[in-house]
Amino acid sequence: MLWVGLALALCPSGALAGLQNDILGAAAPPSEACQSELDAFCNADAGCVATIRKDGFALPLVARFDVGGRATQKQKQWRCYSPSSLSPDLAHFTTGSAYCSRGAELGAVLEECESGAAVLFLNATEAFSATEAAACAQIRTPQLVATASGKVLLFAQCRNAPHDDGGGGGGDDGGLADDFRQTRMVVKESPDGGATWPAPMRFVTERGTGVGVAVYDRNSSRLVLQYQTMPFVDPYRGNTLWQTLSADEGATWSAPRDITAMIAGSCNADPALESVCGGAGSRIQTAGGRLVFSGHNKGSICVWYSDDGGRTYATAASGPFQGNEQSIAQLGDGTLYMNGRGTQFPWRGNRTEYRSADGGATWTAGAPSALTDVECEAAVIAVRAPKALDGVALFFSEPTGPGRVSFRIHCSCDGGRSWPSSIIVNPGAVAAYSSLLEVQREGDAFKLLAVWEQKPTQLAHVFDADWCKCIQ
Repeated sequence: MLWVGLALALCPSGALAGLQNDILGAAAPPSEACQSELDAFCNADAGCVATIRKDGFALPLVARFDVGGRATQKQKQWRCYSPSSLSPDLAHFTTGSAYCSRGAELGAVLEECESGAAVLFLNATEAFSATEAAACAQIRTPQLVATASGKVLLFAQCRNAPHDDGGGGGGDDGGLADDFRQTRMVVKESPDGGATWPAPMRFVTERGTGVGVAVYDRNSSRLVLQYQTMPFVDPYRGNTLWQTLSADEGATWSAPRDITAMIAGSCNADPALESVCGGAGSRIQTAGGRLVFSGHNKGSICVWYSDDGGRTYATAASGPFQGNEQSIAQLGDGTLYMNGRGTQFPWRGNRTEYRSADGGATWTAGAPSALTDVECEAAVIAVRAPKALDGVALFFSEPTGPGRVSFRIHCSCDGGRSWPSSIIVNPGAVAAYSSLLEVQREGDAFKLLAVWEQKPTQLAHVFDADWCKCIQ
């Protein structure tokens, strides 16, 4: 049991605004087992126990979701109560001050107990400085890439959002349109596997370009960055797909090349549909060396791939198929696993998964994923894990919700069919689009670097992975 009292740092109380009825489980009494865990936490809180004992109130403590003090002026929350402040049946608060407010900690203990997720409260690192964030209005769509030397690069969009979208709302920027004509791709470097980001961000593309995704090509030792032009406020209208290469780990880039024609015949064959554009999420180089990219319009996905380091591209035989923002990883048996939003499907509320047995040339029809969907981009990566099916575990990151709050990382040991392990980071805090990267591997041990949006900037943190069942 991972108690929040033993976690890295306590989240500010403001980050928990609105959380009590959503995450803390106040609508229904906890199970008997979880109530025991809550009570045990209270009685293990040495400071609270000492205060209650000093004032002569009764012990042991019990956890209750109730008011405290002047009941008419305080909201209900989880507290550690002495029986001295409770009704005779210990069901609810009556009077007095024999309690300790522990809403955040007890809520996290309950979340962990009832969902199986470990809950962490921590101070993550801001990947972009305040000056950089101010220059961009919003820094969106993080994407992490590691080079052969171990350098970690973070690509993102410097977007000029004319209005505040209210933080972690449930839609695409709260329904407010960014001026995509001002967007540019930027890159940041980390010298220590994502722990710090001291170097200033660099602009990679000109204005009116964005939604960039990069893959490191092991065969040519080059970064392959694809992005789109956005001549209109609507990013799906009139865009073109471009590619630029870097042979020096992102220090310099080749002249951009328009590769729209290579995918247009299939991916944009229907003039009635908005143009397919590159999208947020994970793209990959397969074990065999194929570069696999994908994008979407407002209702369809298309996949394109290259076997010659990005000189030419072919498209999936199906052309566009139903779906939205997606991420791709490769399983241990060579199958490509793709997970995207489930908004267009009857199982809306869950995400959608697809599989390819031929390196992205053909794909299965969308099927409901075991993962929930809060209508947000999510990242997926595959890492070597001997205890997992075919030796590969999947990690997946998304907001817990409701809305774009409460960053969460899931783990699957069976190729995405189930996700029994997860951690929740700073419940209630804004968390939107994200990216994951394996770092610091030594033998079978490794850590996970995660970057996620906490608008207007992005947060980064390096996590242990031993909470995943097939890593233990």
